[in-house]
Amino acid sequence: MDNVNSREELEHAAMKAAEEQAQEAEKEPYVPRSKGIVSLAWVLLILVLIGVALYYFWIAKGGKL
Repeated sequence: MDNVNSREELEHAAMKAAEEQAQEAEKEPYVPRSKGIVSLAWVLLILVLIGVALYYFWIAKGGKL
């Protein structure tokens, strides 16, 4: 009886390992973004930061430039 349980456990572990290998094989490799998209993201981030800075400056001046 112990051999049956051991064998079932081994088969279960083997099936689980095979499923994990199949899932690993299905994953697509990482493809980095193009330089144009990264540059555009940096430009937009800088524009947002400039806008926030100008907004706080406008609030600090009481709404008058």
